[in-house]
Amino acid sequence: MLEHYVKSNPDIMHGAVCFVGTRVTLQSFLQHLEAGYSINGFTESFPSVKKEQVVGVLEVLREKTNHQVLAMSA
Repeated sequence: MLEHYVKSNPDIMHGAVCFVGTRVTLQSFLQHLEAGYSINGFTESFPSVKKEQVVGVLEVLREKTNHQVLAMSA
C-alpha cells in the first residue's frame, strides 16, 4: 500500500523514494520532521505533497511496525 503514496523511479530524483506525482523525497519529509516541522508545516513548504499522502505513509509504516512487533512477541 505504500506505493499509493510514495514511489521510486530511476528517472526522478535519481531513484530516490518520492511522494507520488512530485519530486519531493520521503527523506526530505523525515528530515523536516526531525527538524521539528509539523505535517502541516511540511505540506505548506511543499504544496505539491498532499496531507493525505503524508498521513497515508505514516499509517502504513505504523501498521507495518505493529505487525512486526506482534510477530516478535509470538
